This record gives sequence, structure tokens and C-alpha cells, in this order.
Amino acid sequence: MAGFLRDRVIGLAFGNTAQGLLGATMVVWALDKANEAKRGVTLDVAHVRPGETYTVTTRPAPGRKERKAEKRALELQRQLRRVEVSPRKVRAAEREVSAAARKLEKTHPGTRSAARRRKALAAGEQRLGALTTPSRKEARMRAELEVHLAEIDRRRSAALANARSRPRRPLVREFR
Repeated sequence: MAGFLRDRVIGLAFGNTAQGLLGATMVVWALDKANEAKRGVTLDVAHVRPGETYTVTTRPAPGRKERKAEKRALELQRQLRRVEVSPRKVRAAEREVSAAARKLEKTHPGTRSAARRRKALAAGEQRLGALTTPSRKEARMRAELEVHLAEIDRRRSAALANARSRPRRPLVREFR
């Protein structure tokens, strides 16, 4: 009911034109986003009995080097997508090889058509092999990406361990 009234009031305020509909849509979207921000996100639910305590450790904000490594990793992933062979081409080559193999099975061995189809099958397998083996540039980019991802993980785990080891004023909540 509240949603209907809200839409009705906004419709009256903006009018029944296309521009009014656009303005009303934007207002409703902004209100929904504001309500979503108020709700928050539930990460975990803990059932604590009386006398038990719990500790919550949040990951600290990323440092400059971690942000730089993340940025480089995203850039490498974007470049890697451009360099990689499209899966469509690989699937087409696989279909071509399987069709050539089926045709070869149907021919009589020792005939000219069998030799021609064996040759077509070998060419298709060679093309598929060329498509699936990564280029040197792609291999280098993958290795560099792995280094950056490992660096990010190392920095995050070190920051979290540092946050856990740092003495803090305890926040104690007792449940009764």
C-alpha cells in the first residue's frame, strides 16, 4: 500500500508525460538505493550463549601498493581477454575435427577418399592445437598476472594478520 501511495504522489508531482515518468523513475530508484544502504549487509550470524564472547576482525583498507597491484591485475586481465583466442573459434575447430573423424570412420580404408579425409583430419587437429596452445605473449601475461594476484593475497593476509595481532580496546558484550 505504501508503495502504491508513493508512486501516486510522485506521479502527481511530476505529471503524466514521458519526462514525468523519467523523473519519477529516477526518484523511486534513488529512494530504493537509500533504503538499501540503510539495511546493510549480513555477513554472518552467530548464536552466542550467556557468558560467551566473540571477536570481530575486519580487513583494513588496502594500502597504496595493494591498490596498485589490484589495478595492474585488472589491466592484465583485460589485456589477456583481448589476446586469448575466442572460445567460438575453438569450438568451431573442435566440431570440424569431430566431423572429419566421423567421415573418416565411414570410408573404406586404403581408398583415395580415406587418404584425403585423413589429411583433412590431421589439418583440423593441427589447427585446433594451434588455437589451444597459448602464445608466448599470452603465457607471459598469465605469469605476470599470477605474480600480481599472489602479491595481492600476500598483502591482504599480512594486513589481516597485523590487524588481528594489534592490541585493541576490547569491546565486550554480555548476553543475558
